[in-house]
Amino acid sequence: MPKIMLDGMFDSPVCKHTLLCKQVYEQWYNEIEPGKIATAMTLNTTYDEYLKAIKKIHKGSTYYALRKAEKEEFVCKPFNLLANIENMIEINTSKPIRQGRPMDSFYSSEDKYRKFYKKFKEQSPDACPFHYDVLFGCFSGDKVVGYIRLRRMGNFVQYAQLLGHGDYLKDGIMYLLHFHVMKWIFENTDAKYLWYSWWNRGKGGVIMWKRKVGFEPYELDKR
Repeated sequence: MPKIMLDGMFDSPVCKHTLLCKQVYEQWYNEIEPGKIATAMTLNTTYDEYLKAIKKIHKGSTYYALRKAEKEEFVCKPFNLLANIENMIEINTSKPIRQGRPMDSFYSSEDKYRKFYKKFKEQSPDACPFHYDVLFGCFSGDKVVGYIRLRRMGNFVQYAQLLGHGDYLKDGIMYLLHFHVMKWIFENTDAKYLWYSWWNRGKGGVIMWKRKVGFEPYELDKR
């Protein structure tokens, strides 16, 4: 099985060594267990080449889902969770089961969610180019119907959270949002890998979604 070598790059002179770099991002990095099988992809190409490869997967059904969502006039963009907290809780609670497991009560608590996200308010790409979070949303009008929290951690980026509203999943919103984020990654970072969850996590539609957007199993290693 192919491997990917993660590097948190906390010793890099490019790292701004903020308080969050040390107290949050380095702590998360230290919790990564080498040897586990991750859902990941390499980023050693361009967005156009990535999109071209996706068109060949599952007879083009992934690209069809993307085009379908584009026709519905959804809009994807970065957004502020704290200004859209009610939408976020609605998304989180729109399906009681995710990846074969009941949703944790954390996702239904506005107070807990608000407190969690407040600490990322100052850790933007401007704060440190190697350690930050960006929240992307898929909007139907003014309403957020899906979101991805993208985390930069040294030489890789990670889908730290990915959730879509149950009533809109059939419209392909998470395909649209994923491709929007992929384009942003290629245009705004030099990350080598994208990591999303563990390969054996999830059932049915989640596993199919992973494969259809180009994720593959990789053994994790880290410096």
